[in-house]
Amino acid sequence: MVWYLNQIYQSPGYVTLTLIALIAWTMIWKGIALWHAGKHNQKGWFVVMFLLNTAGLLPIIYLLGFKPRKDPEQIEEVIVESVKRKAVKKPAKKESKK
Repeated sequence: MVWYLNQIYQSPGYVTLTLIALIAWTMIWKGIALWHAGKHNQKGWFVVMFLLNTAGLLPIIYLLGFKPRKDPEQIEEVIVESVKRKAVKKPAKKESKK
């Protein structure tokens, strides 16, 4: 282990390149994820991703699993259409005579 650490200190160029690559990786994923979270008005996700540095893991998890797939207006249209279809299928109940 000590030999490995000594090698790192002897060639700081590799450490610098690794850090630059890690920073670029994190900034790209974080930027994309923050843009999508802001666009879809997900304030909680935006704040958490902005404050935590997880080497791009949290933004990737957000983009793959929690980002809305459609715009809010498209979602609203789908909901309205499904409600209309259900209303057409179910006839109104008749009131029973007392």
